Amino acid sequence: MKKIYLILLVFAGSTTMLLAQQLPYRSSFGAADFIWNPAITAPATYLDWGLSYRQQWLGFDLAPSTAFAHFQYPFVKNNMSAGAWVMRDEAGPLSYLQAGAAYSYKLGLGRAGMLVLGLSASLSQHQFDGGKAIAINNNDPVLLGRRSSAMAPNVGAGLFYVSNTEMYELRANGFFFGVGSQQLLTNDLSFEGNSRAVSLGRAIHANAILGARFVNGYTFIEPSLWMDYTHEGLFYTRANMLFEMEDAFWGGASVATDFTFSLQGGLILSNAFLGDGTLRIGGIGSYNLGPLGNAQGAGFEVMVIYRYGK
Repeated sequence: MKKIYLILLVFAGSTTMLLAQQLPYRSSFGAADFIWNPAITAPATYLDWGLSYRQQWLGFDLAPSTAFAHFQYPFVKNNMSAGAWVMRDEAGPLSYLQAGAAYSYKLGLGRAGMLVLGLSASLSQHQFDGGKAIAINNNDPVLLGRRSSAMAPNVGAGLFYVSNTEMYELRANGFFFGVGSQQLLTNDLSFEGNSRAVSLGRAIHANAILGARFVNGYTFIEPSLWMDYTHEGLFYTRANMLFEMEDAFWGGASVATDFTFSLQGGLILSNAFLGDGTLRIGGIGSYNLGPLGNAQGAGFEVMVIYRYGK
C-alpha cells in the first residue's frame, strides 16, 4: 500500500502551511446536491432522507473517505424547502465533522418553470493529526504525534432553474442549470503546536450544474454536467448519464476530467410496508483510467435513501 502524500511547506521559525483537499466532491448519485448548492434543496414535491459512504483511492493508505446523512423537505404550499446534513470527511492528517442546514425559496416562471434561491450555513470542527503527516522536516514537533482542532463556520448560496417541474413527475421533458457555493468564507484555520502553528489556507469553492431529463412513459434519461471551481484556477468536471425506471431500478455512468470512470446502479423498492414511500439502495464503483490509475486503485460509494411522496 502507498501513503497519501500531502504537500507540507515549512517556514523556519514561523508556521507550517498545509495544502490539501478541502471539500469532498459531489456524489454522482445527486441525491444530496443541496449540500453543495442550497438552491437544489428538495426541488420536487417529495421529502427524503439518506445515508451515504464513499471511499476513494483504495491503493493509498489514509485515502479520502466521506460519510454523510441528509434530510430535505419541501413546504409545497409555501413555495420553499429546507434541509439539513451531517458530514464526516477524512484525508490523510486532516479530518472534519460538519453540520449544516439549507433553505430555498421557489419562484414560479411561466406555466411550469421554476427559479430557486438558496442559502446555507454550516459549522465544522477541523482536526489535524501530525502523526499521519509526511513532512520535509520529520523532526518538527508540531507534526509528529500532535493533534489539534479548530472550529469554523461557513455560509453558502446558490441559484437553480428548472424549465418544467413536471419532469419530476415524469409527465414532461425539461432542462435545468444552477450555480452555487458551500464555502464562501475563506478565513484560514490555525492548528496550534508546541513551537509553530499549522495553518490551513481555505479558498472559495463554487460549482455549476447543467442537465436535462427526457421522459418516456415510466422511464427517463438524464444527461448532466457538474463542474467544481476554486479561485486558484482549479477545475473539476464530471459528465454523467442516468437511466431510471420508476419504482424499479436505475443505472448510470460518468467520466471526470481526472480520467476517473464510474458506474452506478440501484434498486427502488416500493411495497405495502413502505406505504407511499420508496427505498432506494445503490452503489457506485470507480476507477481512474489515467496515469495515476495503478497507484490510486479503485473507489466505491454506497447509498440508502427513503423517499416519500411524488
